[in-house]
Amino acid sequence: MNITKNINISLMTFILFFSVPLSALANSSWVWLTPFRPHYILPFVIIATLAIEILMIYYFSKSSKFNKIITFVILGNLLSFLTPYFLQFLITLTPYSVYDFPEILDRGPHFTVGIAYLILTLIIEFPVVYFTVKKDTKNQRGLIWGIIISNTITTIFTAIVEHALCKGHW
Repeated sequence: MNITKNINISLMTFILFFSVPLSALANSSWVWLTPFRPHYILPFVIIATLAIEILMIYYFSKSSKFNKIITFVILGNLLSFLTPYFLQFLITLTPYSVYDFPEILDRGPHFTVGIAYLILTLIIEFPVVYFTVKKDTKNQRGLIWGIIISNTITTIFTAIVEHALCKGHW
């Protein structure tokens, strides 16, 4: 499969994934019970995620360009971490939105991490890291597995931290 086909498949999957709503919130009485919100812990989770993913991808891929891995793992993570918040922001631009963006983050059970987030992360981050780093690696299969395994581990870690620190109820 050539690169253009891979990019087209990734883009179509991304578009289809976000064009179908996953859930609907009919009750607007969500109350956070803890002072933490998922977006409050985001900076700490990003630091841990970057460290784990950079080291695992470097180890598995046997790359000769550590700085290149750092750069593109940061870029891929930036895109994948900001996408859910960007989508929530787009909701505030609709004519039916009653709340502005900060209120939406505070009013709903916006746990950003779950299985859908893992899929989103792999759709966004995998092409960014793989296609930019693959020519500098000695083990391309290791690069693929390094990206998949490290993203799975960091997504599970983020979900556990987010759900442990951010409690709420309807």
